[in-house]
Amino acid sequence: MRSILISTDASDDYPYTQLPGDRLLWRYIDELKFNDLVLSRQFWFSRIDTFTDDPSEGSKPSDANHSPGEAKFFKDFTISGWGEHYPGASDEQKTHHFALCWHINQKENRKMWKRYTKDNPRSLALVGSVKSLQSAFTNWTRRITDSPVKYCLPEDPRPQFDYTSIFFYKDKEMFGWEKEYRFLCSLQPSDLPFRLDHREGQRIMVPFNCRTAIKRIVLHPKAPEDFRIEVESKCQKILPRLKKVESSIFNR
Repeated sequence: MRSILISTDASDDYPYTQLPGDRLLWRYIDELKFNDLVLSRQFWFSRIDTFTDDPSEGSKPSDANHSPGEAKFFKDFTISGWGEHYPGASDEQKTHHFALCWHINQKENRKMWKRYTKDNPRSLALVGSVKSLQSAFTNWTRRITDSPVKYCLPEDPRPQFDYTSIFFYKDKEMFGWEKEYRFLCSLQPSDLPFRLDHREGQRIMVPFNCRTAIKRIVLHPKAPEDFRIEVESKCQKILPRLKKVESSIFNR
């Protein structure tokens, strides 16, 4: 798949951002997903078109609302818009891209517990760093693009610097509080599952090195004792030196 890359001085256009390697990332998950990770040593990437709560996810940029960097690019190369070179993300193209989303923060976030675990006491948060998570996918043969998500309003330009950049924009008013850091994997049509309507076709499993990636686990503030024991037992198998800490937000 060919790629287009703009060279521009308008840094605000560019959707990708580099964070310091030691910046912490959080993933809030329930017991079922944790068990799946322990057993498979893989992380699940969800297909972009299944993110139905955000209708603008991966939306095609408007030809009438270009950013300064795009406008300069079009002028320099004497073209009128991206339609001449790149069709944008159609609904079909959204089925070719799979995302794994983490939360950027140095501490726990109450809203993330509520939204992503529904405050289920049998849940936990995985904590890693940008660098450790990047290195965790090194055994995966396909390229993974990672960056913080850039939040904007629906009417704002979403410059499409290459074939994956438009999947790194989200609605600021709806999702800005999430501070998402996204890992994105793209598949060729020949690699896609045969039945996209089946659960197996809505995600891909990517090998994940838990030992190098996860720095600590934070148990839900109301985690029952049997769940604590269960997590401890499973961590002994894959993360024997892992630091497990209590929630700092709620009282048990």
